Amino acid sequence: ALQELGPVDVFGRVTGQPISDKFEVLREYQFAVCFESDAYPGYVTEKLFDAWGAGCIPLWWGIDRGSHLNSRAFVNLASSPGLDGFIAEVERLQRDCDARERMSSLRLLLQRPSLESARSLLAQQILAPVDMT
Repeated sequence: ALQELGPVDVFGRVTGQPISDKFEVLREYQFAVCFESDAYPGYVTEKLFDAWGAGCIPLWWGIDRGSHLNSRAFVNLASSPGLDGFIAEVERLQRDCDARERMSSLRLLLQRPSLESARSLLAQQILAPVDMT
């Protein structure tokens, strides 16, 4: 469906087009498809962050159950009204340079990440009494 809007390049060893520097390649594009490998609530890999950090508009497919991400900084297929709505939004952004620039200038994270829950879990595991029976 995206190929109807223009050429879509696909990279990686599986495609026979490996790359050595992801950011160098991403900087050449307005958009980057960065669908998550699994649609599990809270599962967010580096893909979205890499695209955004390289200056691309991420075309994401994922679930931000914790509402940590600024949904105005990317296009999410999971929250679009179907594939047609997703493609229509990409097409609108493709035509509207000002809208792309506004979107690219937005922060991706809504709040500073905290590792407190991980620290608490580790502290409980480390300090938990060991049953030697």
